[in-house]
Amino acid sequence: MNDENSHKLYMRFPDFFPKRFFEFAIGDGWFQIFYDLCESLEPLVKDFVHPFAFLQVKEKFGDLRMYTVGDASPEIKNLLSSAQEKASRTCDQCAEPGVWREDNWCRVRCDKHTK
Repeated sequence: MNDENSHKLYMRFPDFFPKRFFEFAIGDGWFQIFYDLCESLEPLVKDFVHPFAFLQVKEKFGDLRMYTVGDASPEIKNLLSSAQEKASRTCDQCAEPGVWREDNWCRVRCDKHTK
């Protein structure tokens, strides 16, 4: 993810990214999916005793992977799964509809971004 999009997430949702947060290792095409997820999570976690946070957000084998700490109710788990499902059919480069493809890497890409 480019620095501008990462910065937007850090500024809008600072509590979701502790000092030990590793990095965003996803394409810009998944930015809006992840941003919308954070907006949906925000009201659910505001009063948690053990704060909810992301430790790492990355693409691995064409899937959106999110490593978290803190409470994770069934509702939160459903939101995380929904974001992963949306990413599985969204080009990680441009956010257009995409499909899982395997060349040298496993990725979700549209026809335009397939090499």
